[in-house]
Amino acid sequence: MAVAIYTCYTKRVQEAIVKQIGAANKQVEESARQTAAIVKQVEAANRQIEEAERQTAAIGCQTNELIHQRKLSIMPAIFVEFPYVQDMSARHCLIKNVGHGAAVNFAIASMNVSAPPNSTREEFGPLELQIVQSICVIGS
Repeated sequence: MAVAIYTCYTKRVQEAIVKQIGAANKQVEESARQTAAIVKQVEAANRQIEEAERQTAAIGCQTNELIHQRKLSIMPAIFVEFPYVQDMSARHCLIKNVGHGAAVNFAIASMNVSAPPNSTREEFGPLELQIVQSICVIGS
């Protein structure tokens, strides 16, 4: 009788162990599925971070270009014109500010201007511009 009781309890313990092993296997499988899902989420997050870095770099480039364009929009632009005059001994030039900003305190160093192609010396003549003082050109 004792052997029958022992055998019955042993069988119940074996069944309980088999159930626990099955439950443990299910937990391991669920952990593996969750780990795979976490890996996919991390990969997706890494792709999003890379895209955000690319967008941030593009925004930085666009910002720098906007700063450059803004600076250009308020800068002066100087146009030097050499009008035709009959008397070549009276050489002068007109300086115009065609930009949006004020041209204040700029200087023009000495420069030589050559005759255009296919022109004669009499038409154009040698020209040397020597300005050593600062000039203020406010408008056009």
